[in-house]
Amino acid sequence: MAKKELFEGNPLFKFIIKFFGAFPVERGKGDTEIIDISLSKLEMGRNLLVFPEGTRSKNGKVGKGKSGVALIAAAAQVPVIPVGISFEGSKLKFRSKVTVRYGKPIALKEIGVCDTSPQNIKILKHRIMQDITELVD
Repeated sequence: MAKKELFEGNPLFKFIIKFFGAFPVERGKGDTEIIDISLSKLEMGRNLLVFPEGTRSKNGKVGKGKSGVALIAAAAQVPVIPVGISFEGSKLKFRSKVTVRYGKPIALKEIGVCDTSPQNIKILKHRIMQDITELVD
């Protein structure tokens, strides 16, 4: 899953990200077709990379997550592996040291998420963002 703008620029970059299975998302739109595409990829056994905040953090602090990642995971009933990405300094710059930490998979049934009810989506989103925050801090 990648922002739509990445598919509109450099043709070589567009070819590369499509080769690796990326598909364009118009951010902030709430497009149900994207949910269907995501579920299809997961049903095929593919992994899905989603930035739950919808954008990079400019100051290194974890922002408020969006519900899309929780909705997709709950609909597909697949585990979520939280990933924390942090960098040295107060602002991300070219050649900054970047650290990537992987958390333990979040098994939906273990936290009681068995459907896409608004309450379950909220529980899962909170858990995902909590785990990411711990990995970043």
